Amino acid sequence: MKKFALLILLSLIVKPVYSKDLASECISGDCINGFGTKQFLSGSKYAGQFKNGKENGQGIYYFFNGSRYEGEFENGNFHGQGKLIYSTGIIFNGDFSHDTMTSRGDFSQPDKIKYSKNITSLIPDDIDILMKFPSLSSLFRNFSIRNNTIFGMPINFVSSITKKTGLNPLSIWDLRDIGIDTNSEFGFAISDLHAGNNSVKQIPVMNIVIFIPVTDGSKLISTITKSLANQKIIVTKESDYYIIEKSNKKERAYLFQKSNYIFIAIHTAGDAKSFIKLMQDDNSSLQNSRLFNDAVAKFTKNNDPILYFNINNIIKNNQDSIKNYFSKSLNYDDKAIKNTLKLISSYANAVFSIDLESKNFLLSSIYTIKPQSKALEFLQGIKYNKKHILDIDKKPLFLMLLGLNIDKYYQYLRDSWPQNFKSGMEKSFLEIKNEYNINVPEDIIKNIGGNINIGIFDSEMINPLNYNTLFTLTINNSVAMDTVLKKIAAKLPEQSISREVINGVNAYVYTKDLINIYIGIKNNVLVIAQGKDIFESALNVEKSQGFITKLEDKDLQVIAIKDNTIFYIDVDETLKVIKNFGISDQNISADKLEYINKIKYLLISSNMVNNSYHGQILIKTNFTEPFFITLKDIIQSAKNQKKQKFSNEKKD
Repeated sequence: MKKFALLILLSLIVKPVYSKDLASECISGDCINGFGTKQFLSGSKYAGQFKNGKENGQGIYYFFNGSRYEGEFENGNFHGQGKLIYSTGIIFNGDFSHDTMTSRGDFSQPDKIKYSKNITSLIPDDIDILMKFPSLSSLFRNFSIRNNTIFGMPINFVSSITKKTGLNPLSIWDLRDIGIDTNSEFGFAISDLHAGNNSVKQIPVMNIVIFIPVTDGSKLISTITKSLANQKIIVTKESDYYIIEKSNKKERAYLFQKSNYIFIAIHTAGDAKSFIKLMQDDNSSLQNSRLFNDAVAKFTKNNDPILYFNINNIIKNNQDSIKNYFSKSLNYDDKAIKNTLKLISSYANAVFSIDLESKNFLLSSIYTIKPQSKALEFLQGIKYNKKHILDIDKKPLFLMLLGLNIDKYYQYLRDSWPQNFKSGMEKSFLEIKNEYNINVPEDIIKNIGGNINIGIFDSEMINPLNYNTLFTLTINNSVAMDTVLKKIAAKLPEQSISREVINGVNAYVYTKDLINIYIGIKNNVLVIAQGKDIFESALNVEKSQGFITKLEDKDLQVIAIKDNTIFYIDVDETLKVIKNFGISDQNISADKLEYINKIKYLLISSNMVNNSYHGQILIKTNFTEPFFITLKDIIQSAKNQKKQKFSNEKKD
């Protein structure tokens, strides 16, 4: 029964993976009637006999994920006697019928299936930067890496590397052949980063370690050392590591194996030996770092590439360089530098992740902010009120919904800006005080609740005289803000300002060059709009059914309603505005327009969760394939179009 259940499970896996490989190219031999090798678009490969252009007879099919099938084929299918060897080590040896395992066969499983340790358990916790990819297989697949191309674009240096080493670094098969595990985490880490301290090379001084997972560490080390020796680079073995150095022996790199990983350590200005000793110490690891784990754990997916910055370490190691930059480049005085350092030191770390499997472009980030820090003050105590903008019943072209404690931020600028900036700001405030009798810091800045919203709506009605723009601002005291508006109105030319009661609000109407600006206060929200219709809609929030309730994209609806910051552009609405301003989409090629129409919107959002600042950049699409795969198709289409244009011009 156990064998039967395993048979069903593995049978379900075989067919879907194999049946995806429709597009292919013959890379060697006779792929019609003979023996040849065929490369599939998915990255899989077949080497064996062919009949009438299909796999037929004896052959080996290499799955992109590291599994393989060895045995008989018929009419392009696994058919007859064969062996299916999974990347996990499980083997089925028996009969296959039209890509499906039959019950006639046996399973075998190694005593201990190969397991790749989490790389963070092998890296010391005191690093500055970590770049970690889930696997080479996923990277090759999602970035369409094939032989000597990425996204279909040729990489010129690959051929020279292959000529020198006999190895193609963009061939996943070559990498597997030299002992690299293409299904485990890989990447690099940086420690002791000091910017601007290497006056000779004008590059940052740092330790860099590259980590490569292996199935056969000895084979990879042998390949690397032989290749270096051929280039007259000195390689010597000492204890359990190899020393790599040029003839001058001023700079040394190190090569060693730990667990199922090969590490290559480099120092940009000297010897990386101290870092090697740290790497070989098992007492501290990044896996046990609470700071690192708290940040990374907040990502919902753990199979995406991760870029981690230990901001605390980087700032601590580079204080002199930072002070020097602000002093010499920005003319900051000592007080301004001290306050700026205090602000950026508020951040403990930052983590970035990109979803390579999604049909949308999705870049996520998390900044951990130290409790009771200056940066945290800017993002707390904000009074949100988005109703006046989200309840507009017209579709938005553009939205910017910002949350910022303006009073706290102003205090920071006042204390931190260089004297020349502060003098300019104070001069402007004094001019306003003399002209309008308004104390800007007391009468305006302290009265701002912190939620600033801007929206542009109803693209079809937008023209050079009407931008359908709405601005709202939460305030703490409506009476005080109304007093400010009265003082400003009293100084404007009488013919340019008037009052009108709209939806119970005694609004100001400012007129200039056929454009009317409406200004009013409702529910402790200052509302400013260009156009009466949009102003009325903004004031009528109790009765209207806004665009937010009609959104089909429920994820966007949830994000917009939350207390957060948003930057949003609707692509379809943008194209309508372009037409309104007399720019025809005929100026855009059909291929480009096709892809543009598949992009729905750009959304940049961020919000506070306890002491973490979560950010996201999303390009929402209607793509049918993962975003980066489609990007490859767009690039290829552009290249083909360029070739066609050149060919047509040549004929003419």
